[in-house]
Amino acid sequence: MESLHLADGEVGDFGPIPPRSHPGGHIGYRFQEGILKQWDGSFAWPIAGHWNTVGRWVYSLQDRQTIEQVAGFEYKSCCYKFQLVQRRYLSIRPGTTTVGGTLDTSIALQLGTDGLKFGRKA
Repeated sequence: MESLHLADGEVGDFGPIPPRSHPGGHIGYRFQEGILKQWDGSFAWPIAGHWNTVGRWVYSLQDRQTIEQVAGFEYKSCCYKFQLVQRRYLSIRPGTTTVGGTLDTSIALQLGTDGLKFGRKA
């Protein structure tokens, strides 16, 4: 998983599904004293030709509930890719806490380019 290390030891992620060039998965644990204790798992697995299945699950140990679930399909070629995913995520509304929050559902189509470069060669 592509991670971003922030101030005070906090770790964040880029996007709902980690970029992968080979089949496999990832299991991780995030911890920040008194604030964050989470398990995180993700995978990308080929099913046919340029097609992959992708998924992710994030679970809060402190709140004992799912924070995010993502599952879907990815098409990847030499120059572009797209992902069609269904996402369930914890929705925190004003005046509520994360504990007992509701899971909202969305469907997303993500488009991306691979190897696209701008500028002059040095």
